[in-house]
Amino acid sequence: TQVKTQDGWKKIEIIQRGEVVWTHRNRLRPVIGVQPHPHVGRIIGIRVQGSTETIWMTPSQRLLSPSPHAERGKGGEDAMRVDPTPTPSPQAGRGDVQRRLGGTRGGLWKLGRELKKNSTGAEKLLWNELRGQKLGIKFRRQHSLGNYIADFYAPDALLAIELDGSVHDSDRQKWADGIRHRQIGQAGVRILRFRNERVLHDLKAVLDEIRHCISPSPQAERGNTTAGPYFRNAGDLKVGDEIILNERGHLCVVESVESTFTNEMVYDLIVGEDQSFITAAGIACE
Repeated sequence: TQVKTQDGWKKIEIIQRGEVVWTHRNRLRPVIGVQPHPHVGRIIGIRVQGSTETIWMTPSQRLLSPSPHAERGKGGEDAMRVDPTPTPSPQAGRGDVQRRLGGTRGGLWKLGRELKKNSTGAEKLLWNELRGQKLGIKFRRQHSLGNYIADFYAPDALLAIELDGSVHDSDRQKWADGIRHRQIGQAGVRILRFRNERVLHDLKAVLDEIRHCISPSPQAERGNTTAGPYFRNAGDLKVGDEIILNERGHLCVVESVESTFTNEMVYDLIVGEDQSFITAAGIACE
């Protein structure tokens, strides 16, 4: 995926923390974090009218579209009205997560207790910063989600945090992690992944990324945004659909949609304030 930065178009996998990218509000905002994670499953190729390049995204990656109620024929939308990542209410979706994951497997609490006893140095260090609502929200340690156990989980924010050591570098483990990441994400939980060494040597940056993902959105608190643009999953887009192409609000039409199965690393950006970034196939939400 090509992303529009202050210095021109760059592949998302080479963008670094601290670089500046264009957002849907026509502003330059810093990249707070880059989140690589394994993906096993379907990936969507989208090409818009007037472009020869197909942009590949996971089905859950979101692109900015005009409101279903928008008057057609007008170039652009009021992009200042959109909130890319509405914060859920404290109770939103908490029971739905386990139901979507098929319920909690019996006996996982025993495994979770053992994992707590054998925590790595990185887990202990991060837990010391998360426990006791130090970031303003309750986290649980070694919490079961369906058939899986998340290293840390904040139910009120629907946010899971996974710490990866060298054991996650094998092809077999990357496959398992990719399936796990996709299934938990499909249940409505956002997942942040950090290498153990990042936690040990760059804890402040790790905490900055976590804070950004749990901070309430002012736009979400103001209420309904359905009259303005909204973000749609790439997996839901069809040929002929309109999306907002750039920071100036120009509309374009999806000319082709294809999909294939993949097992590879994909990348997400965490962007300050506006929480979006411009790609060659439209405006993506972090």
